[in-house]
Amino acid sequence: MVEYAVAWHDGTPTRYVGRLRVSEDGFGIDGTETASGIGRERANVPRTDICAATAERRGELPAVRILTNHRTYLVELLQGGLGAALLLADQLAGLIG
Repeated sequence: MVEYAVAWHDGTPTRYVGRLRVSEDGFGIDGTETASGIGRERANVPRTDICAATAERRGELPAVRILTNHRTYLVELLQGGLGAALLLADQLAGLIG
């Protein structure tokens, strides 16, 4: 299992900060709402629901756009730079199939 420090949103105005974990079964993402610090979001996405993962740059932060059967996550990596984003995108793309 590999873990990343991230900030993300899923198309809603709410932004979260926390962590994303990748395993052979899929990925899990969890964190706290940035505006209030109170709301919490957690999702476990099985590998069969992952459709695509692409690295991109969002301003100063590298990011990975993850398309699943149910949502699109835009995940900004808080550590590791563009190399970490490329690695995460490759790990997730390797789960598709």
